[in-house]
Amino acid sequence: MSLLAMKFVGMAFAVMICSVSQAAVPGKQCGEPPEKETMSLFPALGYNVAGSGRLYFHAAPNLNCRIDNLFVIPGDLLVAHEQFGEWSYVVFVPKNQNKKEVSGWVESKRLKFIGTMGNTDEKDFPFYENAQKAAEKGKLGSPFSK
Repeated sequence: MSLLAMKFVGMAFAVMICSVSQAAVPGKQCGEPPEKETMSLFPALGYNVAGSGRLYFHAAPNLNCRIDNLFVIPGDLLVAHEQFGEWSYVVFVPKNQNKKEVSGWVESKRLKFIGTMGNTDEKDFPFYENAQKAAEKGKLGSPFSK
C-alpha cells in the first residue's frame, strides 16, 4: 500500500472514531448533573403536582431523558430532595401502599410548594413562610427559582 493510501486510510479511521465518540455524547446528557451544581434540600420540600396532564419523570434533568411510562398527575404529592436549575429530584409515595415509591427528575414549573417535610431550623422559618405565601398566590416552581 502506498504512503498516500495509508494516510487516507488513517484519516478515514480517525474520522470514523470521532464520529462514533460524537454519537455517544447524547447518551451522556442523561447522566447525573455535576454535584457542585445540584442543591440538596434539607429539610425536603413537599409539592403537589400542578397544571394539567401528566408530569413525566426523567432519568436526568434534561427533556431528552424522559421515562415514557413513568408519570404523576395533578394533585399527586411529591417530596423534593435536590434541585438543579429548573428541575427537581423528587420521590412520589403512592397512596396505595402496595405500589413502589418512584423517584426521578421533574420540571419544577409544574410543582406547587405545600411545605417542608421534617424538622426545620427556626432560622429558616422566614424563608419557608415566604415560599408558602408565594405558593398560596399561585406561584409554581421551587422557592429557589428566580
